[in-house]
Amino acid sequence: MALIFSSLSVAMSANDSPEKIYSYSEIEKSPEFPGGDEAMLQWIEQHMIYPEKALKKGTETNILVQFIVSADGTISEVTPKGMMGGDRQFADEATRLFQTMPKWNPATSNGKNVSSRCTKLVPFILKGKMHNPHVIMHNPYLYMSREPYKMSSVPRLPRYPGGPESMYRWISDNLVYPADDVKAKIEGKVIVRFVISECGVVENPEIVHGLTETLNNEAIRLVSSMPRWEPGYSDGHPVKTYFILPVTFKLAKDK
Repeated sequence: MALIFSSLSVAMSANDSPEKIYSYSEIEKSPEFPGGDEAMLQWIEQHMIYPEKALKKGTETNILVQFIVSADGTISEVTPKGMMGGDRQFADEATRLFQTMPKWNPATSNGKNVSSRCTKLVPFILKGKMHNPHVIMHNPYLYMSREPYKMSSVPRLPRYPGGPESMYRWISDNLVYPADDVKAKIEGKVIVRFVISECGVVENPEIVHGLTETLNNEAIRLVSSMPRWEPGYSDGHPVKTYFILPVTFKLAKDK
C-alpha cells in the first residue's frame, strides 16, 4: 500500500505543477473587474461591511490590496499592503471583499488568458462626511481622493518597458502624421499629461500644450495605445502617478 501511495503522490505532484504568474511586462491586457474600476468601486460600496469600531469613531482610511487573478478569473492570495497598526479591521474587510468578488476578466498574453498579480485600492469613506482631498490618510502614500502622485514627489517614477530609448522607438514606429499637417508642414511638440495606474496602465491622457487639433488627437491616440508600463512606487508599493511626455512631430527633410 505504501508503494501505491508513493506512486500516486508522484503522479499528482507532476500534474499539479504551480501555474505561472505573469508579470506586468509580460501581459498585453491587465486583469479587470467586469465593467472596469468604476463598477468595482460600486460593487465594493454595495457589499462593504464597515468595521463597527471604526464606524463609531468616524475613522476612514484606504487599504491597498494585492491579489492574483487566475486565468479563469478567480481571485486568490489576497494580501493587504502597507498597513498601520490600526488598519487591521479595515484590512480584514478589504480581504473579505476581494475573496467574495465575482470572477474578473483575466489578463492576456499572446492572445491567451493568463494568471497575473494586480493591486487595487479599497477606500473606506463614511457617507455624508466632508472630506479634504489634500489630507493624506494613515498610509502616507495614499491620498483620500485617490489623487495620483506628481512626478516630483514619487520616489520611483513609472518606467516604460526597456526605458526611454524603447519608448521613443515605439513612438516613432507607431506615430501617424496627419496628412493635412504634413501638407501644411506643421511641426512641433504636443505635451501630453496622463496617469500610470498601479497596474501600469495609461489612463486619462490630456493635452497640456498642443498644436493643431489633428496633431493633438494623434498624440492622445498614440499615448492611449501604449503598452503597459512599470508603475511608480512609494514605500515599496505601486501607486498612481502623473507622467508628462512630449510627442514630437517632425517632418523628414527633403533631399
